[in-house]
Amino acid sequence: HDEEIHAGYAVVQRQFGAFEVHGGLRIEHTTTDFELRTTGESHSHGYTDFFPSATLAYRIGETKQLRANYAKRVQRPDSWSLNPFARYQDASYRFVGNPYLEPEYTHAFELGYQQFGSLGSVQISPYYRRSTNALRTIQTVDDEGITTITFRNLATNETWGADVNGSIRFGRLSVFGGVNAYRAETDGSNLEEAVSSRAFTWSARANTSVRITPTLDAQLFYMYRAPMDVEQGRIGRMEMMSFALRKKLFGDKGNISLQIVDPFDRMEFSYRMHDARREQTLRREFGVRGADLSFGYSFGRPPKIEQREAPEAPP
Repeated sequence: HDEEIHAGYAVVQRQFGAFEVHGGLRIEHTTTDFELRTTGESHSHGYTDFFPSATLAYRIGETKQLRANYAKRVQRPDSWSLNPFARYQDASYRFVGNPYLEPEYTHAFELGYQQFGSLGSVQISPYYRRSTNALRTIQTVDDEGITTITFRNLATNETWGADVNGSIRFGRLSVFGGVNAYRAETDGSNLEEAVSSRAFTWSARANTSVRITPTLDAQLFYMYRAPMDVEQGRIGRMEMMSFALRKKLFGDKGNISLQIVDPFDRMEFSYRMHDARREQTLRREFGVRGADLSFGYSFGRPPKIEQREAPEAPP
């Protein structure tokens, strides 16, 4: 699998009072060659793409800003999804790539409102994204009960939602958090299987830091993603959590840190696939729960860099 991408881009920026305008254009030419040496079969493909982008920002005083963005993006299939040689997980489960996959193109529109203050900040970003040639994993089951996982381009995928992020600093406490909620609709009517889906889901994340003493800090991170319907099935919830303590030693020269990952053993991935023939459930535990203790010590001092004097201007 050989892929070459040649690109060039131009960006312009202009400010009109409280307004700021950015515009850009990237041009890419991509060539892809895929050769199966054991059979002599080969696939070649070349294409040229244009990716415009634009941003309009309006500053309201010193602490508030409105912003509107547009960008066209691309996601190219990797060699794993292109490789047509079958890879078997077991006798009844195999992966087969699709060398005819096309890149997925996304038109992304986003609005934004930002406000900063002495205690923290808040950012609200509603968005809409439309993708063509959406890259998706497709499962089929034959008459012998063998499940084949491959990759196909679906007609379109549309997503609209809002992302809210905020931070607060209050004394020794610092909190950063965010919530993302969106609805996604996929149109797979271009396939014989007529794979389509409509779903709503949300996710939340938080990172909290507190200075217990002048030399002892604690940090807690948590992330949750709600279950979500997808093409041909449903993805279960996802959770991540970690906790850390850091103690300064010998002034600022040394420190000892303790990190605990997934303390309640909740990190897992589950997927339920169903069709007219069967229903399959996959549940995988990552087994990352553990503790890490580390010690660090810095000695010496960084080299002093002398500033060179500017040459005197000629008389």
